This record gives sequence, structure tokens and C-alpha cells, in this order.
Amino acid sequence: MVHLRSTHLAPILTVPIFALALLLWSCNGNGDDPPTGPEYGSVAGAVVDLQGQGIAGANLALARTGEAPRSTTSGTDGGFQFDEVPTGSWTLAITPPSGWTLPPGQPAEQSVNVQAGAEAQVNIQLEAATQEGAAVSGSIRHDGWGVADVHLLLRDPSGAEVETTTGADGDFHLETVESGELELEITPPDYFQLSAGEPGVRTLTVDSGESETLTVQLTPVTEQETVEIGLTGNLTFSPSQVTAAPGTRIRWINEESIAHTVTPEGHDAWTSASLSNAGDTFEVVLNNPGEFPYFCQPHQAQGMTGGIVIEP
Repeated sequence: MVHLRSTHLAPILTVPIFALALLLWSCNGNGDDPPTGPEYGSVAGAVVDLQGQGIAGANLALARTGEAPRSTTSGTDGGFQFDEVPTGSWTLAITPPSGWTLPPGQPAEQSVNVQAGAEAQVNIQLEAATQEGAAVSGSIRHDGWGVADVHLLLRDPSGAEVETTTGADGDFHLETVESGELELEITPPDYFQLSAGEPGVRTLTVDSGESETLTVQLTPVTEQETVEIGLTGNLTFSPSQVTAAPGTRIRWINEESIAHTVTPEGHDAWTSASLSNAGDTFEVVLNNPGEFPYFCQPHQAQGMTGGIVIEP
């Protein structure tokens, strides 16, 4: 009888037993754990003004490479939250709502590190956006001359109003706090009315920092009158004194071949005019109430002076 020796079996059993031991060791947690899915945290915070009051309507976007971006909007208290955010570094970007902006030096994007089971807190401050206003300017005129005492009122989108009244040159300038759709009301003095086709209220769209310029034409309420003044050989204006209504046309006529001027004294209702020959004329429309003295430069010393009074 042949007897097998046990020492011949040892090498054969060693390898399978060692492999089995490794497997059991691994399953019992004595080695590295197998790979698992990502762990999660959250990102939360508030969008507030410089006084700490919540700002609603800000858009917030959370993104990183390889992940689908997420977005939300701040609530009425300025709060926002992103739940179940995989751990790691993310970028949070904000788009302020209308009327708000980021303070100088504060970036629109910032890095957020999300840790497992933790909430990453992010608070963002905004400040009220500074909006440039708009301007409307122009001139109110009749027959080429400015009209005084025209009242203008300009209303901006917020309802704020600014107003002014034209001077003797008929020019005006108004500036609003807000730009956009503006409403301009034009109210002439009692002795003038808006010419045909000129609306009393008009809507103007003017962008931020821009200016709109316009010219508005008026017509006298009463029929326009013409008053003629002769420049005589006796070195006089005839008649030398005239009283008329606003919008009256004053016409000077040189009756002799003597050089004269019609030079305003102490006002700029017209520019000095020279009438050198017989038949030469000069005329001006006086729209604004007041007194308008004048003289002839060559013959002022001889008493060649005159005056016009415009009364409403």
C-alpha cells in the first residue's frame, strides 16, 4: 500500500486559501472602501442693500465645469438657496434686478466651496443704480423772434416734474431725474396761442444722458398788426412813440436820402439796423411786453430818438 504524505498537499492548498483570505479581509472593511457617489451640501444666502434690507428679483446662477448650471431668484426678503449641491468648488454669479447695481470693487462672480452636509453662506450687497437724467431744450418763437412768458412743464416716467418760463429770447432748458418717455406741456401767455399743428402736450422719448431739442411756433391771439414809423428829413422818427400789443410788427421806413440807424437802447430786442437810402426799410416783431427805446446813431444829439411800449 502506498501512503501519500501530507507535506505534498501544502503547496497546493496555500494559494486558494490566501485568495479567500484576501476576499474576506476586503469585505470586512480591512481594506479601502469601494468608490461611492458624490456627497452633497447646500448654498444659501441673501441679496441686500447697503442698509441690510432684502432685495427681491436678483438672478443667481451656480455653475462649474461638467455640471448642469442651476439658477434661482432672490425672494421678497432677498433670500436664496440651492439644495443638494455636490461637494467641491462652484462659481456663483449674480445679475442685479432693474434699478440696482454691484458696488465698486464687488465682482459679479465669486467662488463657493461646498462641503458635505454643510451649508455655504453667501451674502451679496447691491446699491441703487445711478441713472442719468435727460434734458429737453429749445425755443418758443413767433415770426423768427423769441416769445417770453411761455410756461413749460416736463414730467419724467416717475411722475417727477420740472418747469420753467421762457425769457425774452424764447429759449428754455429742462432736465429730468429719470430718462425714458417724457411728457412736455406748453402753455403760451394769454396773448399768444400755439400755431396750427403744434400740440400743447407732447411725448418725447429721451435716453439716459441724452438731450432733445425742439422749436415751437406761436401765433398772436389777435390779428397781427403792422405799425409803420417814418425816418424823416427833419431828423425825427414819426411817430416817435408807439404803444402796441404783443406780436405787433414794427416797420421803419427811410423817407429821405439821409443815412439813419435804428439802434436799440438798453435792450436786445433787435440788432442795430442801417437805413442809408430813401425807401430802405427795417422791421421787427415784438412779442414780449415791455419798453423798447431806440435812437439814430448819427443824429442822436439832434434828438432823433423813439420808443415802443408793448402791452398785453
